[in-house]
Amino acid sequence: MQDNVRVHPADFFKDDSDAAIELYGGVRSVSVLNVDLLDRLCSGPLPDESDLSAAEGLFDLVEHELIAYGTSGSNLTDKQSIRLIRTLEAVTRRLGIPISLPFRSFNTFRGYWVRNGASGSGGWDARRVLIAELFEPARQRLDDLINNADLEVGEVASQERCK
Repeated sequence: MQDNVRVHPADFFKDDSDAAIELYGGVRSVSVLNVDLLDRLCSGPLPDESDLSAAEGLFDLVEHELIAYGTSGSNLTDKQSIRLIRTLEAVTRRLGIPISLPFRSFNTFRGYWVRNGASGSGGWDARRVLIAELFEPARQRLDDLINNADLEVGEVASQERCK
């Protein structure tokens, strides 16, 4: 990952040749969550990546995986979801825009959506709405930080007039 390049959700995965599968007569490695990277990010900023960029990728990944889990199912385990959520919370806390989700894992997310009426008929859409409501305020603050990160001091005021 490079400092000036946006981190994408796929950047939090790595190929695992030990978990290779045979496919159409060939062998293909399997992409797995890079828990070592998550652990390093949880402990502090990476030397070759800004927390802003990492947070952007983590927001996308956590949001995507929660939606997947709440609709069609995620490929991640509950234990991996705990690491992912903890890492997002740690990075956003360092940036001063802490997101504190009312659940800690996929399993506790299920309890959250049931308590909030997002099960049964129309549940998939209701879960998407719950996730959007939880993520939108912090994501907006992150977008504001990202938009202002590259500006010179005098440029911030002129940008405000354009909004």
